[in-house]
Amino acid sequence: MFLQDLMRGRSGKVLLVVDGHPAHKARRIADYVKSLGGRLKPHFPPPYAPDLNPDEFVWSYMKT
Repeated sequence: MFLQDLMRGRSGKVLLVVDGHPAHKARRIADYVKSLGGRLKPHFPPPYAPDLNPDEFVWSYMKT
């Protein structure tokens, strides 16, 4: 699993930014994150936040 590979050999904490895809919120993932005792923290940004993604300004400009 990707997360197991990511965490292998790490001793510090990891903040992982993920989108709202159902696979990222699956029970198996939640159980694995919980088993790490706080070493892995998934961060779910708001579903639509163009101000947090500078590329959105470029696409908006290109459309006009």
